[in-house]
Amino acid sequence: MIRVLVLALLALPACKKSDGPAGSADARDPSAAADALFDRFLEATGGVEASRAVQNQVAEAVVTLPAQGLTLSMTLWTERPDRSRIDFQVPMLGKVSSGYADGIAWELNPMLGPRILDGREAEEAARRNRMDLFEDYRIHYPKRVVVGKLEFGGVPCTQVEVETSTGLPTSMFFADETGLWMGMSGVGLVQGGEVEATTVVEQYAQLGGTLYPVLSRQQAGPIETVTRFTKVESNIEGFPDLTPPPEILELLEGGE
Repeated sequence: MIRVLVLALLALPACKKSDGPAGSADARDPSAAADALFDRFLEATGGVEASRAVQNQVAEAVVTLPAQGLTLSMTLWTERPDRSRIDFQVPMLGKVSSGYADGIAWELNPMLGPRILDGREAEEAARRNRMDLFEDYRIHYPKRVVVGKLEFGGVPCTQVEVETSTGLPTSMFFADETGLWMGMSGVGLVQGGEVEATTVVEQYAQLGGTLYPVLSRQQAGPIETVTRFTKVESNIEGFPDLTPPPEILELLEGGE
C-alpha cells in the first residue's frame, strides 16, 4: 500500500517544523515512541495480518506533471516478497518501464534503452521493493526516533526520523488525529547521484477493500508530480510473470 508511494520519487520538504517536545520515548528504548506510531498506522489501515495476506497487487493511477503539462497513465504490479514492475504510458514517447525481480533492478526507456541498476541504486531498489516494508519496519528502518510535532501538508503530525537499512536518512510524518502516514522527506537515489525529495499524501480512500493513499504530491528537485490512484486489486489469479523483460536479460547475458 504505502510502499507504492515509497517506490515513487519524493520531493523537497514542504513542512514547517515546530518547537514542540521531542515526544515521550522510553529513555531505555528511543525507538519505542516511534514504534507506537508505526503500529497505530498499521492498525488504522487494517492490521498487520490483513496486510500480510496480500500476496500480489496491481494498482492503476493517473500521474500529472503540472509544470510540463503532461498526463501519464501508470500501472504498478507487486508480488511477494519483492518483485515489481511499473509501466508509464508517456505521450509521444510510449511505454517507460522499471522493475525489480530475482535480484535485478532494471529500467527500460524507448529513448535511452535498457539499463540495469548497480551499486547503491540497486541496493535501495531491493529494499524499497519489499512488500513487507511497513509490516517489518523494525528491519527496514533500523533507526527510528520521534523528534517533535509540526504541520506537514497542512496536517498536525508527529515527525519520526528514520534511517533505512541501506543507510539513507528519512523523515516520516504521522497524523496526530488519525494515525495515518502522511508522507516522507529525505534523500532519494537517482542515476548520477542523490536528490532531496518529499511526498505528501493529500487523501485516503477505500480502494479494493483497503484504505489507500489515493492522492499524493511528490517533488524531486524542480520536478513536481501529482499521483491519483484509480484502481487497486489484490490476490489476483493468473498474476503476470514479473521476470525482467528480454531486453534486460540480453544485457545480463552480454555481460557474462
